[in-house]
Amino acid sequence: MTSVRPGSILGTRVTRVEDPDLVTGGSTFLADLHLPDALHAVFVRSEMAHGQLLEVDTQMAASVPGVVAVWTAADLAMAPHQGLATVHHHFARPPLAVDRVRFVGEAIAVVLATSRAAAADAAALVVVDVEPLQEVTDAEAALQPDAPVVFPEHGHNRALVVADDVEIDLEAVSEVVIRGRYVNQRMAVVAMETDGCAARPEPDGRLTVWVSNQMPHLVHRQLADVVGVERSSIHVITPQVGGGFGGKAGLHAEYTVVAVAARRLGRAVRWTPTRSDDLVSLPHSRGQVQYVELGCRRDGTFTGLRVRLVGDGGAYPGIGAMLPSGTRRMGQGPYLIPAAHIDVISAVTTTTPMGAYRGAGRPEATAMLERVVDQAAHELGLDPVAIRLANFIPANAFPYRTLFGHRYDSGEYAAALQRVIELAGYDDLRREQQRRRAEGDRHLLGIGVACYVEVTAGGSSSEFASVEMHPDGTATVSAGTAAHGQGHATSYAMVVAHLTGLPVDAIALVDGDTDRVPTGGGTGGSRSLQLGGSAVKGATEVMIDEARALAARHLEADVDDIVVDVATGTLGVAGVPSRAFTWAQLAGLAADEQQMISGEFTFEQPGATFPFGAHIAVVEVDRDTGFVRLLRHVAVDDCGVVLNPLIVEGQQHGGIAAGVGQALFEEVRYGDAGTPVTATLIDYTIPTAADVPRFEVAGTQTPTPLNPLGVKGIGEAATIGSTPAIQNAVIDAVAHLGVRHIDMPCTPERVWRAITAAEAGLVDDPWRHPPEVFATLRTS
Repeated sequence: MTSVRPGSILGTRVTRVEDPDLVTGGSTFLADLHLPDALHAVFVRSEMAHGQLLEVDTQMAASVPGVVAVWTAADLAMAPHQGLATVHHHFARPPLAVDRVRFVGEAIAVVLATSRAAAADAAALVVVDVEPLQEVTDAEAALQPDAPVVFPEHGHNRALVVADDVEIDLEAVSEVVIRGRYVNQRMAVVAMETDGCAARPEPDGRLTVWVSNQMPHLVHRQLADVVGVERSSIHVITPQVGGGFGGKAGLHAEYTVVAVAARRLGRAVRWTPTRSDDLVSLPHSRGQVQYVELGCRRDGTFTGLRVRLVGDGGAYPGIGAMLPSGTRRMGQGPYLIPAAHIDVISAVTTTTPMGAYRGAGRPEATAMLERVVDQAAHELGLDPVAIRLANFIPANAFPYRTLFGHRYDSGEYAAALQRVIELAGYDDLRREQQRRRAEGDRHLLGIGVACYVEVTAGGSSSEFASVEMHPDGTATVSAGTAAHGQGHATSYAMVVAHLTGLPVDAIALVDGDTDRVPTGGGTGGSRSLQLGGSAVKGATEVMIDEARALAARHLEADVDDIVVDVATGTLGVAGVPSRAFTWAQLAGLAADEQQMISGEFTFEQPGATFPFGAHIAVVEVDRDTGFVRLLRHVAVDDCGVVLNPLIVEGQQHGGIAAGVGQALFEEVRYGDAGTPVTATLIDYTIPTAADVPRFEVAGTQTPTPLNPLGVKGIGEAATIGSTPAIQNAVIDAVAHLGVRHIDMPCTPERVWRAITAAEAGLVDDPWRHPPEVFATLRTS
């Protein structure tokens, strides 16, 4: 056990050390890389959703001045490969299309030229002959018996099927069954920086590859395997990454093409896609149709849950096709539900492949549950807060094993809800709502409630870190995570400062470099602080033990008598301040002996953690136009112990903004012949600062016993809680008219149509029978 007098920096509002470079242009993004004489890659993309690829004529393109090469799949000669995850070998994707195209935006050819303008001009001259095949852009339609089969060798469009063995008899155990069909719409990631990569062959024969990606070590492994070289011959670097949110994870087809081009042509190649390229080729996410039945007693007590879930896997299904299973795993949410079953089918469609986006399966689960719980409250005449409080898993039940096999580590669900209703002034809001309704106000007030529990660090449960002390009194942390805006440099420095007494700004972070950091899981699934931060803590403790041994030797003292005084940043004999070294002095002594003071540690967490929270949204709906204005959003998110409140609040703000986008604005849509109609930011609407109020955020702290910091993830939590709170608020505003459901995004047109139909007595029942394919799951 390391003997340390703990500091008090943890839990304080330490200003982020990485921000000055980010806001002054001092950081290096992919577009900032200095790569003299680099070729520019521009991809020729399919304009057809589904078709037989007959011929690709590159002659005119090759004659454009500045063009060095124009390659098709035949020129590239690379086998199909998988991306972030493998669902079935049939769905491996060729880096450039072979024989068939399966979505608008699929890469068919690549132009490599000395300027981006020349490459773009040449790409426009590539002539592609495609024989049209019937497209299928709707996941439910893709499951119909007569649907065109996207992968004939697979035989059908079912990418992934998960079915419970036994179906519960919900009607037999319930007095009332609440039913709804809810659409969790397809979304684009829209990170501030588009996807991209660059590659350069080095004089020693190695290849350096830069990627705008969240998981450099995964890209490193996958790329080496695909190209067929030793991993030691490839060096992957992630410079500053302008947002990832799940969409920039694992090997993308374009990375393979750029890397191979650089090796074969013997010169640097860079690819910087346009926003429109990104909107049609970077993986989309969400995309579920949820058939939900909640059994209740008339007092609102839950008796059972039955769900049939259709997921859209897009073309070349991978991790996106698996995410509906993640929705199933979190299908119980924060509630005591005696019995449940959730059947899942992910479909292959002729659309952009699906991937992860902020929350990745968990937002869909919360949206599903919170929508049906609110619908139950309305149909049973109960208050939305009361029905939730009556059905929560109690605090004394943890650790709690769910119906779907997860072990919730800790939770205080009622405390979070009580806190948020207090902060929002819930009773006053309800009185104001009734006043407006009684007076016939055309601006209707809606109050939306949502509670959630989510899973973080649910994939890889280990992470690497090292810490090295330098003679100038600074330290370097190396971590296997990969920061792209989350505040890792500050958070990890705080952990080291807490144990050593070093100033936070004297501690630098190295990550995103496979040469400088030997291994790592990257950043995703809100894993970084609990795994990476705990690894940093362990590495710091190893380093301190080395330093204590060195200090003991030079002070001629017993090592057990050497302690760290974090108040002064020194190591010395306990109770004898005059017999102590600064960290700089100790590092200097080590350097004199041709050594260094350092520590390495790999932290392994024995399970996932489960953050939770409660949100209340307040909206105003114009009864005449359907326009929705978000007046307030109050969030209480519990991520265990809070290391830095400033960073947690920043994650809450960003998460809520993303939730606003899904609830009110964002949706990827396809038109005739499978053509995307949201391929620019004119058509794909994202919220701006003018569309959101000042967020009111707070938190409770329920530590996890699974890591030494007691922390859980926060990066996705606020998105998970905010989306259904806002949707519920919109529906709550018009529920007294008879409206029972409005699918997201709650655009003015959708809201206006719901109001108009209700006023005409044409209330649309939100229930539809699930596709017939579900009826055969337990017999096929």
